[in-house]
Parts: sequence; C-alpha cells; structure tokens
Amino acid sequence: MSIPTSQPLPPEDFDRLTPARRRRRRRMIFPGATDQQSAFLEELAHRALPSADLFLFAIISVLILGIAIWLDAPALYFLAALFAPFMGPVLGMALASMTGTRSFFFQSLGGLILACFIYFWGGMGCGWITLIITRDVPFVPTQVFFHNQFTWPDFFVLCVGAILTVVLLVRNPSERPILSSGALAYEILLPLGVAGFGLASGTANLFPNGLLVFFTHLVVAVLICTVIMGFMGIKPRDRWSFTVTTMLIMVVSLIIIGVSLFDPLPAKYRTTQVAVTLVKPSLSITFTPTVTRVPNTATVIKSTATLVAVETSTPGSTPTNTLIPTHTKTPTASPQPTPVYAKIMAKGDSGAFVREKPDLDAPVVKAVLNDTLVEILPDTFMTNGQVWIKVRLMPDGVEGWIWRYLVITATPMQ
Repeated sequence: MSIPTSQPLPPEDFDRLTPARRRRRRRMIFPGATDQQSAFLEELAHRALPSADLFLFAIISVLILGIAIWLDAPALYFLAALFAPFMGPVLGMALASMTGTRSFFFQSLGGLILACFIYFWGGMGCGWITLIITRDVPFVPTQVFFHNQFTWPDFFVLCVGAILTVVLLVRNPSERPILSSGALAYEILLPLGVAGFGLASGTANLFPNGLLVFFTHLVVAVLICTVIMGFMGIKPRDRWSFTVTTMLIMVVSLIIIGVSLFDPLPAKYRTTQVAVTLVKPSLSITFTPTVTRVPNTATVIKSTATLVAVETSTPGSTPTNTLIPTHTKTPTASPQPTPVYAKIMAKGDSGAFVREKPDLDAPVVKAVLNDTLVEILPDTFMTNGQVWIKVRLMPDGVEGWIWRYLVITATPMQ
C-alpha cells in the first residue's frame, strides 16, 4: 500500500518564510522533507490497514458478547470490547480523507464493513440460539438495553477513545493503542451486535435502535479522528479531502441536532424508568368480610339466638317472666385464598411502569419505585415471549399490568 506523493521540492529557507508559515512549521510533528513525511504516512497507513487479525478478533469478541448476553453479566461486555479488533479501519478512513487517497479509503471501508458484518451476524446467531433454547421460557436480558440507546456519557467515552487512539498512534506509529481502541469498539461494535441479537430473538426495541446508535457512533468517530489528525499536522491535500471532511461535519451536525430534538428510544418502551419525585408508599392491609344476600331476609350468613325476658301476666295471677328466643344477625367473613405479594425490583433502574393493559403501547397507570409491595392477581398474559402479570398496588388498590421479570415474589405463588 503506498500513498501517492508529489515531486520533491527544493528545501525552503526557514529564515525567509513568513511568520505564519514558521509557526505552522514548528507545529508540524513530521520532518520537513517530503520523502520522510511520506514514509511516516506510509507507516500510519500500514497500522490502519485491515488485516487477518481484524476478522479473527471480531469472531472471538462476538462470541464473548454472546456469552455476556446469555449470562446478563456487565463485566463480560467489557471483556468483549477488550478482545475486539483494533479499530484501524476507522483511523484509515480518517487518514485517507485527509491525504486524498481514495483507494486506501475504500480499502479501510471494505475491511470495516466485513468486520461489522461478522459482528452483526454473530449477534443474530446468538439471538437464534437463545430463541431455540428458551422457546417456552421467556428470556429478556437487561444489560442489552444499555447499548441500544444514545446517551451523552457514551458519547463522551467515544470522543475520548477516538482522540487518544489518534494521538497515541501518530506519536508512536510502531505500536497500536489497544486500550483506547477498546473504548471505540465498546461504543461502535457492541450496539451492532445487540441490534443483531434483537432482530433474531424478537426482543422489543433492540432493532433498529442499536443499528442507529452504531451508525451515529461510527460517523462521529471518523470525524473526530479526521479533526485530530488535522490539528496534529496532517492537512487536507485536495478537493476530495475537503469534500469528504465537509460531508462528515454536516452528517455529524445533523445527527447531533436530531438526537437533541428527538429521542431515539420512545417513551412507551421505557418500562423500567420512573420519575424521581415519587414517594415510597407504606403497607396498609384491610380485610373486608364477604357476606351472602338471601332473598326476603337481611344480609346475614350466621345467626345466633339470644334469650330476651318478656313479662306476661293474666288477671288475678302473679306476673311471670317468659324467655322468648330472638335472633341477632352476626356477619362472618368467608374464606379467602392466600394473597401473593411481590416487590418491584427493576435491575439497573429505580422502578417500573404499571400499565393499563399487557401492552407496551398501553397507557401508564402509575409509576412505582423499587421495593414497592404489590399483590399479584391470578391474571397473566404472554406476548412476544414476555409474560405480563396483573398486580394491585397496596396503598390505593390501583390495578394494572407489568412484566413478570420486574417483580420478585415475597410469598409463594399458587
């Protein structure tokens, strides 16, 4: 792979340069000679060029990602990012944009597309296996939902990873900055694998949101690498370089504006997010006896006899007291089945939504905090591999539907 260079020019007299060109010459990290600068760019291109290691580590990383999804273990997500391939194609696209080498740009783009293809299909394979194994048992991992939405902390990690990768590689082209490249892989490849898993397993809201996050992070990373290379002395050389850089800036600007105005994760899918102003309710249970109405009689179940003394007398005789039995109505409670209680326990969030119907599109009845005690009613419903249960909120008796995995039973279920 060779980057075309111009014909060597006679060295310029430093003392005869203008002050602006002198300051720019001092800021340049490359040697002044054209052949030495070309050799430096050649070394950078060699490190950024896709190789067989890119595809090998992509396969290993996506296998670890599948295990992380099955075990729902956050630590394994970081391990998958550490085993991810070096994100050289991202740097290669930025370097090719600055140097105007179209062939190198498309080589880097092709290598990146193939690595992303492996990662996406690996995630789909994990989803298919999960669907086969858990056909009769609903399986909804919680950690995957942290990688399918755009957040500003993730954006910050992406920017830091891109900046450090460029700076470290340009400063020392002979070594690859694996740690900072892992931060790029964490923000670029993991959302892509999660999107593939969601598409195959049918888990709601993972696809295409994960694909949108992947594309956004990829474009932003290429732009940041391009800008940092410009600050470090690699300037655009022709019209094509300026065109690609301008297009990247426009695309990233539109993406940031779109993310600021529109939430890529609709509110109806946020089943585990609640307002922070809620007050934790206390438990108060009141038992109401059940009675039976008998026609033409009072509403009673059990009667007890009470003797009442009535004074009776006849002319010329001594009055006597006669005991006459009367009935006192005493209502008694009928037997009730043992109630089943549970606590709200949404992993990674502070609570959950209780909806009017077993559907993510149904209106929210109430938002409850974690550790809130609810009574589980006998009604259940399954849709898209997820079990919905009907619950009654203890303080006010409000009833609604919630996902089964968001509660932990406090008493044995019947």
